Amino acid sequence: MRFAFKAGRLVWPGLVILSAFITGCGSSDAPEPAPQVRTLSSDPSRVTGGNVLIEVTLTGSTKDGKVKVTSGAKDFSDSFKPTSSTGRYLGLIEGLPEGTSTFEIQAVSNSGGSSATSSLKLVNHPSSGPVFAGAKETPYICTVSENGMGQALDANCSAKTEVSYRYWASSGAFKTLDPDSPLPSDLTTTQTSDGKTVNFIVRLERGTLNRGIYQIAFLHQPGTALPNPWTNTADWNRRLRYNFGGGCGGGHTQGVFETTAGGVTYSLATVLDKPALARGYAVATSSLNVGQVNCNSVVSAETLAIVKEYFIKRFGQPVWTVGKGGSGGAVQQFEIAQGYPGLLDGISPDSSFPTMMEAATMFSDCKLLRTYMASGDAAGWTDEQKRAVSGYATWTTCNGLGVGLGNSMVNASSCDPRLPAGLAFNAVSNPAGVRCALADVFSNVYGLDPATQVARRPLDNVGVQYGLVALKSGAISVDQFLDLNEKLGGFDLNGAVQRQRHVGNTQALSTAYDTGRVLVGVNLDAVPMISSRTYNDKAGDLHDRTRDFQIRAKLDDRFGNHDNHVLLIAAPGSPSGSAEMVNTQIIEMEKWLDGIAADLSADGLAQKVKRHKPVTAQDTCWRPDGSKVTEPASFESTGICNSLYKPYLDPRSAAGAPLAETALKCQRKPVDVSTYGVPFSADQATRLSAVFPEGVCDYSKPGVEQKAPTRFWASF
Repeated sequence: MRFAFKAGRLVWPGLVILSAFITGCGSSDAPEPAPQVRTLSSDPSRVTGGNVLIEVTLTGSTKDGKVKVTSGAKDFSDSFKPTSSTGRYLGLIEGLPEGTSTFEIQAVSNSGGSSATSSLKLVNHPSSGPVFAGAKETPYICTVSENGMGQALDANCSAKTEVSYRYWASSGAFKTLDPDSPLPSDLTTTQTSDGKTVNFIVRLERGTLNRGIYQIAFLHQPGTALPNPWTNTADWNRRLRYNFGGGCGGGHTQGVFETTAGGVTYSLATVLDKPALARGYAVATSSLNVGQVNCNSVVSAETLAIVKEYFIKRFGQPVWTVGKGGSGGAVQQFEIAQGYPGLLDGISPDSSFPTMMEAATMFSDCKLLRTYMASGDAAGWTDEQKRAVSGYATWTTCNGLGVGLGNSMVNASSCDPRLPAGLAFNAVSNPAGVRCALADVFSNVYGLDPATQVARRPLDNVGVQYGLVALKSGAISVDQFLDLNEKLGGFDLNGAVQRQRHVGNTQALSTAYDTGRVLVGVNLDAVPMISSRTYNDKAGDLHDRTRDFQIRAKLDDRFGNHDNHVLLIAAPGSPSGSAEMVNTQIIEMEKWLDGIAADLSADGLAQKVKRHKPVTAQDTCWRPDGSKVTEPASFESTGICNSLYKPYLDPRSAAGAPLAETALKCQRKPVDVSTYGVPFSADQATRLSAVFPEGVCDYSKPGVEQKAPTRFWASF
């Protein structure tokens, strides 16, 4: 008897399952081919919550038959219902125990014959996690009560699921809707992307998954049936937008969706996303997809996977899922698209950065620069000289980062204020307390150094020649350059500034590259990307325009092109330009992903992404008056858009690093004063060699441990 194994690569996140079936013994009464089986809600090894949505496709003479699904003595056949496609069944299997379960799937024809059997192995995890992100943070502060959801029901910060309704009023705002009362007179309508006109009423669901607070919203008329895996409604256009929130926090809290500063309330991430909901999209998010709450992109990926899985099982499989979010929300999209392919079919990042580790490098450099510039050693430096060394459009940017993210990303005591007093790390009063620097947030990824029991840290500045570009341009003197690099120093393990440069842990560097915590572009050619931002470089905003070109340089380095990367930029305070930019991002991505979804060819996904890029999806800027300019964007461009919105450098590129800045830790070369283009005296040359006894950064070589990631869907 001969066995054959059939494998299929599915569109959802790595859904590769193996179905083993008997192909026959050569006799005339050989069984029909086994059914084709795949899980739709998650990968078979990453099921959560005790239920899973399965698709079974029958072939041959059993195509018009029925499905028989068993696991041991249990029969789940009644869970499967036919779809509108002949031979295709969907089944929601419930009641799975934690751990591994094996199912046998067989087709039974109407005449009583049966097919060979497919086998499916499922691994079920708790809906509170973990699945692949590793052990949960402790302590962990529940905030369901702060979010108006009552007291936590258990140690996983669970809360009851609640549903409410909102409507878009003629005044231009969402209002609460009582579903049991007559429709309000100021209710508006909207036309979805399917061309259907419906009342602009939104169903909002909140609950807890993976210890985070999720939100799901979509158009729905109260009193009518909800969409499900078998049937759709007139309201939802079968597209899903997943929103990510910005910032970068120290974790250990469930987080809140709104925060108040200066008397103004800000939404950290919202599903009441009017532009998307108006077109009929479903919108989802979680508090653990807000960078300010959780800066660990692996936890963010796990949370997205669990929330999306829940959505599919409850409401049905979307045609595609697109990411949306700015700053730290953009970081999550890039890291997930590279390291956890399939979760997002397209990304729409705003005010982009590549990854948090790369952002931490430039931000923490600003902490060191600010400390030096605030000392007596920098007396006589002008603001323009400080700016030139920082690379940014204004010294205000780097100076602000020195007391903001540039400090908190390395400072072990920068914990969320919700952490009770006395629990957070303090080098003097509580050295055994909870540590909240970025490396600590990623401790599951990088592990602990056995010698110090502190999270391994990939951060490094050995050999970096701060102010090199400013020196070569004549903006600063040789003595200023030498004094800066002699005294700038680095960070100790607690984030305090020290005289020595900080050294990246080799194992942490290797893990960072291997698992996609540094953006090198792998998998990104198979994802449509439309990035947007408003230009605030000269206002001291840390969201500088050059990050878009940094990401584009990574794509060029990896693939030799950036064909699937579109850049949009508008002036601040230009309502017409900003509004058109938002609309362009949505519409062009919609056309792009719809084209890919309709392409049933056997070509690779990267080919389909290139093939279906809309001709109207082009690099574009909007002038302050709102008028539109379409032209290719690049860092070196002398076109209209760069004249309006000039890109600048950052501390590392101002130290000679290439635009892509992929090296967290540089390889080094011997000091050679003849290469600087400015004269060094003998004493100055001696000082330079003393500052860099092991050499200076050689950016013509890859970084230390730099490589393309190999551990996709890495589990910790």
